[in-house]
Amino acid sequence: MLLLQPIKIGKMELKNRIVMAPMSTNYAAEDGSVTEKLKHYLVKRAKGGVGLIIVESSYIDLVGKASTCNLGIHSDTLISGLSNLVDAVHNYDVKIAVQLWHAGRRTKAAICGSQSVTPSSISNINGNVSRELTIEEIENIVRLFGGAAKRAKNAGFDAIELHMAHGYLINQFLSPYFNRRTDKYGGNFQKRIRFAIEVVERIRIEVGDEFPILCRLSAEESIKGGLTIQEGKDIAKVLQSLGVSAIDVSGGISSSSYISTPSMDTPEGYLVHLAQAVKEVVTVPVIAVGRIHNPLFAESILKKGKADLIALGRALLADPEWPIKVKKNLFANIRMCLYCNYCYERNHVQLDIACDINSQLGKESPNND
Repeated sequence: MLLLQPIKIGKMELKNRIVMAPMSTNYAAEDGSVTEKLKHYLVKRAKGGVGLIIVESSYIDLVGKASTCNLGIHSDTLISGLSNLVDAVHNYDVKIAVQLWHAGRRTKAAICGSQSVTPSSISNINGNVSRELTIEEIENIVRLFGGAAKRAKNAGFDAIELHMAHGYLINQFLSPYFNRRTDKYGGNFQKRIRFAIEVVERIRIEVGDEFPILCRLSAEESIKGGLTIQEGKDIAKVLQSLGVSAIDVSGGISSSSYISTPSMDTPEGYLVHLAQAVKEVVTVPVIAVGRIHNPLFAESILKKGKADLIALGRALLADPEWPIKVKKNLFANIRMCLYCNYCYERNHVQLDIACDINSQLGKESPNND
């Protein structure tokens, strides 16, 4: 199967084309550090045979934290725990990346400790009004992304992924739905993409030319006044020109979260057309995601040239051995995700994730902690 064939993202070689998508778990400690629970949860998926694990969104600044037990990468004190996590995953010949992230308006003071920030103070979320960032603050956030990327490299991660999707801070700058600024960071396409460009360029300074940078992109926001697929394709082309190593294609924002978090009545592979559209305009590897759980369907996406890699999210919560079962041709033994969104609903109310059909999710530690 093409799904099981190796592939390179930049100079990073994966043993297969199965990617564990980044998913918030609330398994980290309140100070953002790695816990044994989080480590064993990810090691279980590494044992299951994925080629690449992308660790959940990790905040680069306390103001960008959006849940009580978010993973953090904002301080050098966290490097040791992150390094221990990386080493544990590497024991299973699996590459590991960490997703760098700032929630922007999608948090509140009770969690992040201060008023949430945004490109433009035009919206209210979680019952809180966000504050518009100054240019000096924007420039500082760019530096914070660079510092977080350097920590990721120092911790031994094989790559980083920038979260540019789902209504978080970088996406808020990219999107005309959120960004109503009239200075150099807002207005036309070239101004709205400036922040993303500066973040990528700063990270390149910190990690060098050969360290892989992936970008998760909402290629279409599916809301009036939001990004269209044409702009999504244009963003992807700019990112490639900056030396980004792969594009992880998603869709939707907070106001169209049914797109980024599909339910059981959502068609299989409902976002694949966005990955295909992006793949038509870039030459770097493209990752497809979006209710993909059937191995034969995943294989067909690759064979038809619609994407280069397949990201599995909740499918790996339900069955961490999905890749091994595919390799052994045990398709009928895969425990298929129901897309009931129980995991998402728990995360949404600040609880650690659990699964309706996998009672061992979050209990992978030998001590069951």
